[in-house]
Amino acid sequence: MNKHKLAFEYVLMMLVCGAAIDLLSRGLPGDQPSPIWRMELPLGSERTLRRQSLERRHLKVAFVNSNVLSVSFLTCSLPHCDKGTPLRLEADFIDIQTHSIEKHESWETPYTALNGVVDSYVGALPTPNGEFLVFTGNRLLRYSAGFTQLEERLINNTTAAALAVSPSGSRLLLREFLGPMRFKESVIKTDAIKEDFTVAESTGLVRGESVNDSGDVLRIGLNRAADGRRAWGQVVSLCTATTACEPLYKRLTGDAHFINDDTIFGDALLDGFVILSKSGKVLYSARFGDSESDRRVGRLSINPASNRVSFQSGYISSKSGDGISKAYVFDTAKGEVIKTLKFAIETNRHGGTGEFDQALSPDGKTLAVVRGDAVEIYSVE
Repeated sequence: MNKHKLAFEYVLMMLVCGAAIDLLSRGLPGDQPSPIWRMELPLGSERTLRRQSLERRHLKVAFVNSNVLSVSFLTCSLPHCDKGTPLRLEADFIDIQTHSIEKHESWETPYTALNGVVDSYVGALPTPNGEFLVFTGNRLLRYSAGFTQLEERLINNTTAAALAVSPSGSRLLLREFLGPMRFKESVIKTDAIKEDFTVAESTGLVRGESVNDSGDVLRIGLNRAADGRRAWGQVVSLCTATTACEPLYKRLTGDAHFINDDTIFGDALLDGFVILSKSGKVLYSARFGDSESDRRVGRLSINPASNRVSFQSGYISSKSGDGISKAYVFDTAKGEVIKTLKFAIETNRHGGTGEFDQALSPDGKTLAVVRGDAVEIYSVE
């Protein structure tokens, strides 16, 4: 009897060790983070099945306020999801205290299935006083904290329409297509979305990327040498209402965003990022480091009150083909990354790292992560 017991324990030990070795060999983190709480999104419903049938799926998460979390996604408006099928934007508003869905909303969009969802899809955008905005692609909607629609702004030409919100949510940069290589860029106050605060016109070679709470705009364009030839990297310039655009940094490799009125986050080093002052001085720089293909993906989540910003990077493991997504929290007062969370993510058919999004809480102490069909809350203290 003892021999059988020892044999069983040996086999069990070997199975556990084998699983651990397999986990490490696939490049997955050995110490998976544990959430404070986790909530499965509704399964089995028709809308969830339609969302899962999309060739490219999009999940977005945001704190509408300290107690309500928004998880939004695109679904097909018909049971099938053939190419050209209209898509709807849907959102679940989750009460963090009760872990229940407080409200579900749905909107029509100009997007269609299997044509590639444009980058302008952003989900719910929190603004001051508990209000939030929803951008459907052809409409900008303003809602109260009680889910009452307050305002609507129609977008006349939805081709390449995009928007970005300022760090506190008080300003919005709306980019609309006017014609070949011509765009209208409007800075809007989020408590009066029908009115333009300032308006400028840009070309396809220089684009408005971010706005701060004072209405200053970051524009990104091609980097050129003194002789006019194309140089490596992109240029990010600061444009204010009273001064001409001034170049700040010439080695950008992606986007740039205000994280407060005077500080800028930029993609750089191909596989890293920089923190810049408003004068263009590099305050901090780092590489993600896990892999040469490790790149920043997704959105920044910014909380000026806590001096913190969160963002993510992702890559496909060259050893296993598994998707890896990492969420970072950067403290601007300390000038360093204070938290890194690493997750294994199922890859999608396009070679991407699958569904993953993150958002920092209003107090900067917790991070919401949505992946697959669950939303999770993690401590970043």
